[in-house]
Amino acid sequence: MAGSHKPETFYSDQGSQFTSSSFIESLEAEKFKISWSGRRRGNDNILVERLWYTLKHEEMYLGAYSDGQEAEICLAQFI
Repeated sequence: MAGSHKPETFYSDQGSQFTSSSFIESLEAEKFKISWSGRRRGNDNILVERLWYTLKHEEMYLGAYSDGQEAEICLAQFI
């Protein structure tokens, strides 16, 4: 593909799907550097995770939007 760029580093959390030996081996075979957030760094994005949880459970799942435009307006008002 013309103009495509292969990243040098694979960034991930430490979920089991990203730490299996077969997955790591496939990244290493392609010469990727592997970067995980450090241990006990789960609080780094806790505020954003909480915002998305609240937005979904208190607005999106309860809203009966007639179309995308109404959903966009309601979500903007909620935020």
